[in-house]
Amino acid sequence: MATGSLPFRGESSGVIFEGILNRAPFPSLRMNPDLPPKLEDIILKALEKDRNLRYQHASDMRTDLQRLKAGHGDRPCGSCS
Repeated sequence: MATGSLPFRGESSGVIFEGILNRAPFPSLRMNPDLPPKLEDIILKALEKDRNLRYQHASDMRTDLQRLKAGHGDRPCGSCS
């Protein structure tokens, strides 16, 4: 895991599901300031509430992760927005 912590926590599965559905995840960079900012963009897009704004295919996410790994983290992600 990039942060060492789950994006949503709670005392029960109901509380966790409520967070997944209705709350924004805690910012990854605040949990791990060493993360590349573009990795946080990728994480946030993967956790996006609106299904039309999330990655539509795993291959799209893979492309963005490969671009980041190749050192192109300063360029906008191909499908991040």
